[in-house]
Amino acid sequence: MHTVTVTVAPITSRPGYYTARADGRLLCRSRQPFLDGARRLLASGYPADTMIVMKRAGSVIEALRSTIGRAAAHTVSEEAYRPPRFKRWKPRYMGEGSPPVAYLRKSEPRDPTPNLTSVSEPVA
Repeated sequence: MHTVTVTVAPITSRPGYYTARADGRLLCRSRQPFLDGARRLLASGYPADTMIVMKRAGSVIEALRSTIGRAAAHTVSEEAYRPPRFKRWKPRYMGEGSPPVAYLRKSEPRDPTPNLTSVSEPVA
């Protein structure tokens, strides 16, 4: 079974936000890079049963492991007076605001890495 390693690193200019990269490509900039990165991989054509592993930049230790399909199906819920927990992910409707990934698209102008290939392009 193929395994994709997602490397996350903090964005110094945006506390609480991280970049997620796989195979040298930028997947997203997010507060939940493992889950948002899994959705980007799924949208770009990776099979849902592919294993996904998250490591922090500069570390060899696996922080999280799942399949792309299971990780893409969840989000983190942060409510007042409750600890963070996993919930089923629901896509945002148009007009309710942009997702955090779009908001942070230009947060690091020094980052020359292109975004993922479109869904119509084959995955290498």
